[in-house]
Amino acid sequence: MRYALADLAANTWCRDANAAIAAYWLSTRRGAAAPAQLQQQYDAYVAELVGIVAGSIKLPQQPESCDVMPGVTNYAIRLDEPWRKAQVVDETSV
Repeated sequence: MRYALADLAANTWCRDANAAIAAYWLSTRRGAAAPAQLQQQYDAYVAELVGIVAGSIKLPQQPESCDVMPGVTNYAIRLDEPWRKAQVVDETSV
């Protein structure tokens, strides 16, 4: 996950995308075709959402909430405790 859900609540792009997708679904709920404008909006938002999920594009107007940098965990071996031989060393882990 690159974005925290709480951070997306105030994002205007997410609000507009949700409204456009909901309007499309409401217009097609009885089996009728959606108006051309709603269909175009829906297709555009879904294409952008697919790119966001794939990681090829970022969410408009929103910095990433989660740190996606790789980290290193260092372990210390403790032979005196048979149930927990490896412990994480927080001081040297990143």
